[in-house]
Amino acid sequence: HFLKIALVQHVFTRLLPVPLGPLSRARVGSKDPVWGSEATHEQQVDAALVLNRIASHFAICCGSTIAHRGFDGTRTIVLGAMVVMLDRLLRLAGSPSTVSRAFTGRLDDEKEETRFLVSWEVFARQSETFLLFSPDLNVARARTLAYFQEVEQEAREQGAK
Repeated sequence: HFLKIALVQHVFTRLLPVPLGPLSRARVGSKDPVWGSEATHEQQVDAALVLNRIASHFAICCGSTIAHRGFDGTRTIVLGAMVVMLDRLLRLAGSPSTVSRAFTGRLDDEKEETRFLVSWEVFARQSETFLLFSPDLNVARARTLAYFQEVEQEAREQGAK
């Protein structure tokens, strides 16, 4: 189980960068090189299913090991990076998906702007005391927090409730 955990950790902290938040993408002035602004509905569904399968394997492997304080940070931060990637997939501009439109507050029949946001405060409080033995985990934690803070800030600037 530890080899699977190490593989997933490597993929989500070193190989795949945590997506940039909406304000960082605007500041850079170009598209996110890995997590571009367009995908077909089929690509979104496929990517979400793959993330689901990887997260399921990761959770099963983590549950099969003996709990240890030094391992809590790895579990939480890797799963947090997966949540960021799924959130980014659901927030792609121009997606025809009903789930994506509801998630970003773009449903036609809604009278006021509403969006779904992930609360980052609890993650921030709990993760500040994790024992992290890899700088990659620290970077993934920081980028995860930055992403969700930027999504919330963008929603507030656009008048979402």
